Amino acid sequence: MQDPIVILGKDLEEIVRADEANTRVRQRDNGHLAMHCSDLKDFLSKHRQRVSVHEVLQDCDVCFEPVLAPPKNPELEARLAKLRAQEEQRKYDQMVRNVVSDKKGKDNPAAEFRQEVKKMRLHCAGMINYLITIVGAFFFGYFSARYAFSSFEEQILTGVVFGVVVLFVDLYFIANRSN
Repeated sequence: MQDPIVILGKDLEEIVRADEANTRVRQRDNGHLAMHCSDLKDFLSKHRQRVSVHEVLQDCDVCFEPVLAPPKNPELEARLAKLRAQEEQRKYDQMVRNVVSDKKGKDNPAAEFRQEVKKMRLHCAGMINYLITIVGAFFFGYFSARYAFSSFEEQILTGVVFGVVVLFVDLYFIANRSN
């Protein structure tokens, strides 16, 4: 631990100024005398001053000299800078790992076209599926009505009713899926 500096009060300053041989006293910027605590203790014991610490320090100020940091090792600083850069790059890579690059992203016309074709294929497949289910429902109604009705008109009407019911059911599911 660093030895604190005592800025001497007026009474103690007069005693120290009277002793010309004391070279451990320093002049402060504000004109007051200052010395280290250990030097003050030695001074008081040498002059046989039997005073308690609180009486001596009553008019004095105690302060610590600023601690100077040791010079930094340039090799260590270079290594720390490299490690910081690696850590920043790792954080950045983790942050953007699920982002699509420009080659595959929005700025690439081929990627846009590919997405449009994919969507169009899905819509066409869905429409063909709906048409097949409606036509299938019509034929189911037509052929099942053959066993119940003998006239051709009744068979067609039953097939159309089955087809219309399936059409509305499909429209219901299309509307639910779009929301």
